[in-house]
Amino acid sequence: ELALDPKLTVNVTQAGEAIEVLAANGLELEDILAGGARGAEHLANATGSDFATAATIATDAMQQFGFKAGELETVADGIAGVLIQSKFDANDYALALSNAGGIAGNLGVDFGDFNTVLAATSSFFSSGSDAGTSFKTLLTRLAKPTDDVKAAMDEFGISIFDSAGQMLPFADISGKLNDVFKDLNESEKAELATRLGGTDAMRTVLGLAGLTEEQFSTLSKEVNKSGQASLAAATRVDSLTGAWEIFKGIIEAVQIQVGDKFLPIVRRVTE
Repeated sequence: ELALDPKLTVNVTQAGEAIEVLAANGLELEDILAGGARGAEHLANATGSDFATAATIATDAMQQFGFKAGELETVADGIAGVLIQSKFDANDYALALSNAGGIAGNLGVDFGDFNTVLAATSSFFSSGSDAGTSFKTLLTRLAKPTDDVKAAMDEFGISIFDSAGQMLPFADISGKLNDVFKDLNESEKAELATRLGGTDAMRTVLGLAGLTEEQFSTLSKEVNKSGQASLAAATRVDSLTGAWEIFKGIIEAVQIQVGDKFLPIVRRVTE
């Protein structure tokens, strides 16, 4: 069915690889058939990554942020949004997720916020690996601050948790950083960013401080827009090359269907 879909550039072998990865990563067969596989294919087409990689990224994100199997399309939309709104590609996203996704999910960071932070700070980094490491370091330092970090947070009224111990929305965190940093000169900004994030995470601090709460919220809506994975996939394959790849996938699928019908007959004749 996936290979016969005229909106997807995928052949039977590629679809099979994606399904195998989804199953190996813990998705139940009924969830894979009910939309998981199609979500992975949309993500692969939207990002230009291979199908097994897209399936791995999607399932990793689902596990780290507590998504249910039926929500894979939502995950795909967020991932595609990061790639559309930043300079990162699918491999960058995979590395950022590998480095920071686990701790972000455990601390209660919203998946949409995770994506928006990556998009907002990507220009400060040469790779997704650097961005993920920096984000992870910042979360670690602010969640369990040293005396110096706590002194800086108290001095400027910066926190990532509310009074109940729940993670604050990153629009609030970004807005607070923006309020603090806008009145500092360049030297003071560098000093405070280093106090809060250290040398590894100061770039994430500066990237977030560059957005007001409203700007972060606006970017978040664009990054996490519903349906954009499917739209990006359709746009990417809207060419002669894309049409040819879709056509080849359909022909292969039809050949397999015909072969499945006639193989028992041929086998009996041969015997």
